[in-house]
Amino acid sequence: MSEVLNIKTENGTVRLYKQSGELARVICAGAVSAEIRNDEIFVTMQGGKRKVYSVRGFFKRNA
Repeated sequence: MSEVLNIKTENGTVRLYKQSGELARVICAGAVSAEIRNDEIFVTMQGGKRKVYSVRGFFKRNA
């Protein structure tokens, strides 16, 4: 991951922001929390299921 990214979960929606604060992309909805690990985003959904997305926003796998 070449740029520093920040992630926020707001009203169940996971959003990825650039270091400048500009919205980079929306990852998914229905989330409780999310965290960035290396070049992957781990999302905990409302039902407790965990999903993994790339920082480009593509679904990769269930965790």
